[in-house]
Amino acid sequence: MKYKSLNSLFINIYDNIERNFHEDRRSKHSIVMKHVHTHSAYTKEAVQLTGNLIKIGRKQRRWSETNLAERAGISRSTLRSIENGNLGSSIGLVFELAALVGVRLFDTDPTQLSSHVRDSQRELMVLPSRIRVDPNLGKDDF
Repeated sequence: MKYKSLNSLFINIYDNIERNFHEDRRSKHSIVMKHVHTHSAYTKEAVQLTGNLIKIGRKQRRWSETNLAERAGISRSTLRSIENGNLGSSIGLVFELAALVGVRLFDTDPTQLSSHVRDSQRELMVLPSRIRVDPNLGKDDF
C-alpha cells in the first residue's frame, strides 16, 4: 500500500492499532488485545497461490477487475482482496471466482467432482456424527 506522506502512514498505523485493541471498560488504563488468529505458512501460501491463479486466469481472459467483479456479483475491492491473498475472504467467493476464470481447485476431472462429493458423503455417514473428547486425554502421570 502506498502512502502520500508519513503522516498518512502514521494515521493508518494508528487506525490499525485501534482496530486490534480496545479499552477494557473496567479500567480506564487497561488495554485488552482482541483475539488474533494465526495461520500456518502453508495456509498463507495456499491462499496467495489461489489469488495469483485467479488473477492469472482473469488476465488471460483479458477481463478487467471491474468486469470479473460484476460477473461474480462482488465489489472490485473484494476481488482485489482475494487476488492479493487476504485470509479473511469468503471461501465461497474464492471458489466462485476460480470457477469463473477456469482455475481448477482439485486435481480431478471436473466431471468426476460429483462422484467424489458422493464418496465423501458416504464416508461421513459411517463416521461418528459427534466426537466426544476423553477428559483424561492428554493427562500424563509425569
